[in-house]
Amino acid sequence: MGRKSLAAIVEKNLPKPLFELTPEQVSKLKDISAVILGVIAAAGVAAVSIAAPNALKLLKYLPDEKYSRGYYDKNKRAKRKITRGIYYLKTQGYVELIPHGDDFLMKITQKGRKKLQIVNFQTFTLPKEKKWAKTWWLILADIPVEYKSQIDSFRKKLKELGVFTLQKSVWAYPFNPRDELAFLTKYYGLEQYVITLEATNLDSEDEQNLKNYFKSII
Repeated sequence: MGRKSLAAIVEKNLPKPLFELTPEQVSKLKDISAVILGVIAAAGVAAVSIAAPNALKLLKYLPDEKYSRGYYDKNKRAKRKITRGIYYLKTQGYVELIPHGDDFLMKITQKGRKKLQIVNFQTFTLPKEKKWAKTWWLILADIPVEYKSQIDSFRKKLKELGVFTLQKSVWAYPFNPRDELAFLTKYYGLEQYVITLEATNLDSEDEQNLKNYFKSII
């Protein structure tokens, strides 16, 4: 099958159901190709059918109104944007397109998985829960000086994520961030130098500073 067939499949299967993403993640997904790559990974299978009902659900959630408007009317602009996104992933070597009857299967390549890791890194957030357990999660780092560039990037990312700095290499957060910290430290190659601990009692001044800092989410 050629380009026209792929476009026809996309046009026929523009999705109607919603796919849940956090507002933080949605705000950072800027292009269709990144969203499509995320859809394939979220499916948790070796390859995703373009014609499958769930394959392109994320496309409605592109934050730019000029992309999201009209996707469910199956208009030419929607078909063109989605098809170009798929072909961009293919030409960049991020996915394979495997003919499958009247359909295509999209499979993430090794290069695509590296790209996806970058997308995940750029969009992930720390957890927020409806009810705070009134404990603090401390992030402690003891990183050798030869990792200076990674240390600086790690600190910058923690700041972006809204973590409070208690000391130079000690941070605090009100909810369990272990899964996210595992991903972050692995990304920087620092997993053996960073630990997380749950604390029920802190210095009263630190406690008050933390409550003031996180008052909007606890």
